[in-house]
Amino acid sequence: MKNKIFNLQVLIILVVFVISSCASTENVSTDFLSMLNNPDTGLANKLRFDGAYQKLEAKDYNQAIEYKNGNPTRFIDTPYLVNPIFFFSDGLVLYSEGTSPDSTSFNSWLSKYGQQKWSANRWGVFEIKHDTINAEIYTEYFDGTIKRLQLKISHFEGTIKNKDTLSQWHMIPPYPKISLADGLNQQIFEYLKSPRDLYFKSVPTKALIDSSKAWINKFRSKKKLS
Repeated sequence: MKNKIFNLQVLIILVVFVISSCASTENVSTDFLSMLNNPDTGLANKLRFDGAYQKLEAKDYNQAIEYKNGNPTRFIDTPYLVNPIFFFSDGLVLYSEGTSPDSTSFNSWLSKYGQQKWSANRWGVFEIKHDTINAEIYTEYFDGTIKRLQLKISHFEGTIKNKDTLSQWHMIPPYPKISLADGLNQQIFEYLKSPRDLYFKSVPTKALIDSSKAWINKFRSKKKLS
């Protein structure tokens, strides 16, 4: 099962890299605008912003990350980051699809993509009410031919157990309108709908992610749908 998920992540990353310039973007919603333009000023008391939240991998992960002459030469039991979610004090959230086996690979990703005005697609907004956290995140799906990405707003919810733990994080209705006839879309959809507990991990280089340069900030001045 773990290898299946890992292979899915790799496939998504490769396809996204090749055709990301062809993405179509769903119009911003009224709720999205409200959270974007009216962030909670007390978020620092409820979450941590010096790292990422992620699901913990089991110790038997045992994934090969280095090869020589086609043979694995280095394995890891616990990857550095897996599908990490980064929250920011300005009310923005970034969902980074994929696995970073170690800090070196993650920092390499930052250096290659992080300083290009943070053009990563999966940005969104979040709000906290009591112990419930809700987010609306632009998420990548594929059209029926897997030739064009569709950026659709997906709704997520979880429960804050403490500043280091989010429980039952998962996608909730209303679900994005996408074609589930494609097997890859179906796998993404089912993965996002599956509740999972997320645990905080300190990431020293997270400060290099500049949320003020996120592409969704272009919506900040809008007061209603165009």
